[in-house]
This record gives sequence, C-alpha cells and structure tokens, in this order.
Amino acid sequence: MPVHLDEPKMILIFSSDQFAAFVVAFTLGLILKQLMAGIFIGIGMAWLFRKFREAVPDGYVAHLLYWYTGFPLAGRSVINPFVRRFVG
Repeated sequence: MPVHLDEPKMILIFSSDQFAAFVVAFTLGLILKQLMAGIFIGIGMAWLFRKFREAVPDGYVAHLLYWYTGFPLAGRSVINPFVRRFVG
C-alpha cells in the first residue's frame, strides 16, 4: 500500500520497474527450462535494481533510457538526445 501519492505502483512485493526486471529473468528461465534459476536470478536482479534506484535521483533510469536510446519521453521541451553539442 503506497503511503505517498507519488510512490510507484507495487506488484506483489516489487515496484513496477523491479517487477519488469523479474519478469524478464523469469521468462528467460521459462524458455530455457531453468525455472528455478530464472526465479532466483529475477529476484537478484530486482534486489540490485532496488539498490541502484536508492543510490540515484528519481527519474535517472528514464533519463538514461532517453539519452542513450532516444526512447521518447513526454513533454514538449524534451531535446533530441542525439544532439551532443549546442551552438548558439
């Protein structure tokens, strides 16, 4: 149950982004017929992702995703991530 309004949504014991990391490892384990390994790796990935998110500011992962891949973000003031030098 979130305490504050801006907390991320929780799915089981994970936040939504941690759950995505768990699902990727779980699905890969299911495909490779190594379900228990996939579950343990997924829990480990979710734990590492939680530690990473606690160490960086809010929105940092979205910023990295946008800056290095060009994945679109909401907003009209978002600049082109592939322009590295601004002249003017």
